[in-house]
Amino acid sequence: MGLIAAVKRWFDMLFKSKAKEEFDIKDVSSPEMEAFVLKCANIYRGRPHWVDTEAHIKTINFAKAVCSETARLATLAVGITADGSTRAKWIQEQLDKIYFSLRHWVEYGCAYVPLILQPSIASIDIVTPDRFTVTDQSNGDITGCVFLNREVDGSGKKYYSRLEYHRFLESGQYAISNRCYVSDTPEGDGKPIEIDSTPWAGMLEDVTIENVTKPLFGVFRTPQANNIDIDSPMGMPIFAEAIEELKDLDIAYSRNAGEIQDSERVSLIDDRLVILSSIMVSQKDDGIIATEIEKCINEYEGALFFLESSKNLTSMRKIYSDFCANSAAMSKIFIHRKFRDMYDVIFSQEITNLAINRGNRNDQIKSIIEALKDDSDNLMETLAVYLIDCDSQLSTTAATLFLHRNTVTYRLNKIKQITNTDFTLMPATYDFYLAAALWRLNKNS
Repeated sequence: MGLIAAVKRWFDMLFKSKAKEEFDIKDVSSPEMEAFVLKCANIYRGRPHWVDTEAHIKTINFAKAVCSETARLATLAVGITADGSTRAKWIQEQLDKIYFSLRHWVEYGCAYVPLILQPSIASIDIVTPDRFTVTDQSNGDITGCVFLNREVDGSGKKYYSRLEYHRFLESGQYAISNRCYVSDTPEGDGKPIEIDSTPWAGMLEDVTIENVTKPLFGVFRTPQANNIDIDSPMGMPIFAEAIEELKDLDIAYSRNAGEIQDSERVSLIDDRLVILSSIMVSQKDDGIIATEIEKCINEYEGALFFLESSKNLTSMRKIYSDFCANSAAMSKIFIHRKFRDMYDVIFSQEITNLAINRGNRNDQIKSIIEALKDDSDNLMETLAVYLIDCDSQLSTTAATLFLHRNTVTYRLNKIKQITNTDFTLMPATYDFYLAAALWRLNKNS
């Protein structure tokens, strides 16, 4: 386990210990279930336990590709409409705000077990299992949780934590309790502090609500049964039954097409027989060359997810050619993204074409850049991180830019004022996404 992972695991243990101490609660998840959740999360993140640098075993992170493709197919034709009343209009406005992030949420829900959707003042936050602990359940449904929220002040010297405890009381009322802490280091749990002296000033420390029949948060989990802990309300990732197969796939890839784990690393083909820029090979070598090209694609600048199962050499040629042609643009646009897929390749090609061509569409996109690029508040950088890197998540954007959440909110509101457009709503969101990508491409060229 690396230093960062060890520190994170230690902090998660501190969070659960602090929650148990503060609210006198018990985590309903068993140690076996918690260990399984952590193992699956690491597989999805590209850090499975079988990766071994000395043995030359690495991962192609096929679990991530499976979750991504499942989410794409599940949300391919999704359309949500609410109308007929003032309330429906308000609901539609909230739906429009999250529509652009829906595919990413479904992907995370396929991997994390489970994912919690928690309404906040400005939007809906997604909460992964390392940021909540389940305290109550009823017939397999989660009814009580303690959530961990973290913020950094504007100076970057104070780290605030807030434990938010949701549960039903014996009287039937719904209760929410907030307890805050402040620390001088990101790893510490901190000392207690009044909530009005934190970024969450204005919130109540304790509140009870009448006539609530369901928890004020949503739970996203896959429908498959939990065979690790049948009493746990936690779900299972979609690749849970294929972990050994994912391991075998990584070992086979790392051993060059099927060598056993303890064998020596061998080369299946002399690289003098292949010129990858033109890929001129005989038909009988197609199967071997296709595997070799796949290896080269995945090793080139990190990793490219292979979403196609076909080993057809013509298809492989095109994938490899497109990837090489657009790899420079991808590295400039997706600067915080470790892994890329074919959709990133296609999008990078679109942005490259946009930079070259002229027309009404191009003028509209470039007018957004012109309006924002010279502002002293780095509005284009904030927009790019918010839309491209952080899936329109305010807290993640603030952490990536090392800014206070309120500073990011101020900048996003300023963008809306300057452009006279609410870019959080479709279809304006897509234009601003294109503008942010084009700005990055031109800036880093």
